[in-house]
Amino acid sequence: LWRSAGQENPGRRGCRMRAGASLDELGSSMEAGAGGTANLVRYGQQGRETLRYKEVPLEKSPVPWRDNGVYWITGGFGGLGRLFVREAAHQARNPVLILSSRNGGSGQEAFLDELRGLGARVEAHSLDVADAAAVRSLAAQILEQHGNLNGIVHGAGVLQDGLLMHKQAESLHKVLSPKIFVLENLDAATADLPLDWIVACSSISAAWGNPGQSDYAAANGFMDAFAVYRDGLARQGLRHGRLVSVNWPLWAEGGMGLTPDGADALGTRTGLRAMPTHGGMQALAAGLAHQYSVFLAAFGSRGKIRK
Repeated sequence: LWRSAGQENPGRRGCRMRAGASLDELGSSMEAGAGGTANLVRYGQQGRETLRYKEVPLEKSPVPWRDNGVYWITGGFGGLGRLFVREAAHQARNPVLILSSRNGGSGQEAFLDELRGLGARVEAHSLDVADAAAVRSLAAQILEQHGNLNGIVHGAGVLQDGLLMHKQAESLHKVLSPKIFVLENLDAATADLPLDWIVACSSISAAWGNPGQSDYAAANGFMDAFAVYRDGLARQGLRHGRLVSVNWPLWAEGGMGLTPDGADALGTRTGLRAMPTHGGMQALAAGLAHQYSVFLAAFGSRGKIRK
């Protein structure tokens, strides 16, 4: 949130800190480190540490969709959700695809027929995934009817763009709820299930910030942190499967797009171009093959993106 606010008003500067030192030590360390560009800093036994990215090769990775697998896609009728649903239907034989949305897929019969034509068994459910009881109920229903749940793609999201100084509580709640409450609800409802994975569709704004999207960046940043937290629970045997949060950029198809002028401006400033569907699916498979809780997928000018 703060990084986005700093892009809206260059007079605002700051970073997020985790402190394991005394206040006196922290004060002197902060003074010594002032003026840096890091957005996540940790003070502890190792002194001052800053978050950095590690680039990993995009190698050909196994397809993450199982034949006859059971997959739940939240926001499955949205632009990005449709891409993942189609990919599962193309890559796996006879998958069960459970699509949930607020309107239950009303008026989407042509899309459901398309998926059935690819050999998928498809269900559409009307569900507010911010409702914990409703999420628990659907998870129990999936288990009762299909005996298993292999994976979840959490693709739901809401944008309410505007400068931070003009944000209102109601719009903040609309943006935060689909990311924060929903991910917690999905995790709680499936805590005892032997999942292969959960994929949380985060945003590159969580890593870099974005003017006008301070709340959206913060909501996605929560999902990134929650993925790390849940992986810790999995290592203790308290969860099954991995939760991977992906900082996605703009997609050429689906997702939350920009105007052509906005996309050109973003490309000029950052080197980012719209992610092609094939490249995004390659990145997803590679990310699930690695052992990282959070990864950022980017497409465009390597030099500018690295810088």
